[in-house]
Amino acid sequence: MCEIVRVDTQIDSDDTVAQLRGLLERLAGTGEHEHLLEAVSEVVGKITRENALLRSQIDELKRCMYGRSAEKIDRA
Repeated sequence: MCEIVRVDTQIDSDDTVAQLRGLLERLAGTGEHEHLLEAVSEVVGKITRENALLRSQIDELKRCMYGRSAEKIDRA
């Protein structure tokens, strides 16, 4: 039996993009390319993890909705 659990992600993409843009502008102006690359890598990592979590949740929901025992879902 599938149980649907909602998990909130911690990344607010609008805020993340705005913060990243500000950080990139500051670091680019100072010539600190190493820090710039680290910042970009960190944000890409967060987005990648969030994407993987969301894909996993979608896959589980699809299994619950369309699997053999879809009629047995506890939707409470």
